[in-house]
Amino acid sequence: MTAHAFDERYFSGGSKSNYLDYGSVETAIDIGFMPVVARYAAVAGAGKEQPRSLDVGCAYGFYVQRLARMGWDAHGVDISEYAVDQGRARGIGSLHVAPANRLPFPAASFDFVTSIDVIEHVPSEVGPAMVAEIHRVLCPGGLAFVATPNFIDNPYWNVYLPEFVDPDVTHINYQSAESIRRLFATFSRCSIYGDTPFRDQFHAWETSGVARHRLARVPLVGTAMSHLAWKLLGRSIEYSSYLHAVAIK
Repeated sequence: MTAHAFDERYFSGGSKSNYLDYGSVETAIDIGFMPVVARYAAVAGAGKEQPRSLDVGCAYGFYVQRLARMGWDAHGVDISEYAVDQGRARGIGSLHVAPANRLPFPAASFDFVTSIDVIEHVPSEVGPAMVAEIHRVLCPGGLAFVATPNFIDNPYWNVYLPEFVDPDVTHINYQSAESIRRLFATFSRCSIYGDTPFRDQFHAWETSGVARHRLARVPLVGTAMSHLAWKLLGRSIEYSSYLHAVAIK
């Protein structure tokens, strides 16, 4: 995708993406993703006086801001000049405009690199170069954390909920656990996990009267199998809404 795809209309209004107002997603980030990011940041930064982090595809820089508050020398990069300008206007520093496959930093610059909800936007032919750049800018022993929607390995979403399609037209490169393993083959270690942010919120919605009426015709919902699905949700790749890759250089 080109930088022009991620303009003001992408980040607001909902016509090109899932976002009615990207500036309002901070609460979702804090609930759904920051606990995981903070956990891996603690591992990556252990024993370092001021560790350095980079968020690839940072948008407005919300993860950059939160890691900086935790004591990191935190940086972000995004292809969207509009998004970076929005972040800078919010007082979030160290944001740079650049594509994910050409990071404007020297080799071995960062202890921790994150990329959340990004690789699905990157053309398949560019994905390997993006991961190679993450590898290049990581310090030896540095940790990379990549999260992407799980639309390939999750049959619950793809088979039982066919009406819930992804409206984001810039999602052009869905990943499976196997494709992520191939992308991160040059790292010394890479583990793939399933995760479902907002699992409690999803369960509360499903058990509401509105959800039961809407999903009455869906085979899993309202059956004993639904309880099993929610028990497994987030614990296995097959039932998770996100794939998490945790890789060590």
